[in-house]
Amino acid sequence: MVKYDWQNEVALITGATSGLGKALALRAAELHSTVLLIARNQERLNKVAEEIRTNGGTPYIFQFDLTKAEKIADLYKKVIEKIPNPPTILINNAGYNAAGFIQNTPIKVYEDNYKVNTLAAIAFTQSVLPDMIREKKGAIVNIMSAAMYHSFPGMSSYYSSKFALRAIHESLKAEVSGYPIKTVYVDPGGFLSNYWKNMEKGNRLKNFKYPEHKTGRDPTEIAVKICNAIEHGREDINLGGFKDRVGYHLNYWASKIVDRLIVNGSKELLANRPNA
Repeated sequence: MVKYDWQNEVALITGATSGLGKALALRAAELHSTVLLIARNQERLNKVAEEIRTNGGTPYIFQFDLTKAEKIADLYKKVIEKIPNPPTILINNAGYNAAGFIQNTPIKVYEDNYKVNTLAAIAFTQSVLPDMIREKKGAIVNIMSAAMYHSFPGMSSYYSSKFALRAIHESLKAEVSGYPIKTVYVDPGGFLSNYWKNMEKGNRLKNFKYPEHKTGRDPTEIAVKICNAIEHGREDINLGGFKDRVGYHLNYWASKIVDRLIVNGSKELLANRPNA
C-alpha cells in the first residue's frame, strides 16, 4: 500500500468553492497538502484560497467552466506549468444538477450534465494518469451519489450522468490494477448543501418544487472520511443512509416493487408533466 505523506501530496479538486468540494480543499490543506482548486466562479475561488492561505496552506486556483470538457487537456497543461509537482490526488467532485421530464428537457441540458459530471471526470483522469503512472503514485476519487441505485422521474439527465460515471469508475479500477494507483468510489449520502436550491429547472416542472433538505451530515465530516480513506488505501466509501441501503437491495431483489413505490411517491411531481 502506498503511504501518504500529506505534506508531499498535490490534490486537484474540482467544484472546490462550496459544499463538499470546499470542505475537501480545506481538509487537504489542513493536512499540509498543496491544493489545486478548480471552479468556474473566480470570486469564490479567491475566497477559498484566501482561507487556505490564512491557515498556512498553499493553494493554486484555476477558473474554468467544466461544460467545456473538451478543453480540459489544455487547462491541465497550464496547471502543470504553474505548479512545482504534478497532482498525486484527483478528486472529481464537481456536479451539475438539472431537473426536467425527458419529454421537455432540452438536449443541451443533458449535454451539460454529462460534460460536468462525466466527461470532465474522464478528461481530468486522462490528464493526470500518465503523471501518476510515471511518479508511481496516485489516487483518483470519484464522488458519486444515491443516484447509483435507481433513477427517478424528473431527474434523468443528472442520474444518467452519474450512472455513466459509475461505469467509467469500474473500468478505471480494473485498468489501473498493477499500478500503485488507487481508485476511490464515494457515495457521500445526504449532507448539508445547496443541491436542491441550486438545481437548474427552467420551467420544466411547472409548479412542482422539491422540498429543501435542511438536515444531513456536515460536509467537513465527509471530507475527513474521504481523506482517511485515501490515506488507508480504501477503494469504496458508502455513507448513504438506511433508506439508501434498503433501496439498493430492494431494487436488486424486487425491482417492480421499487418502481411502484417511486410512482406512488411521485404523484405530485407527475401531476406537473407537460401534458398533465
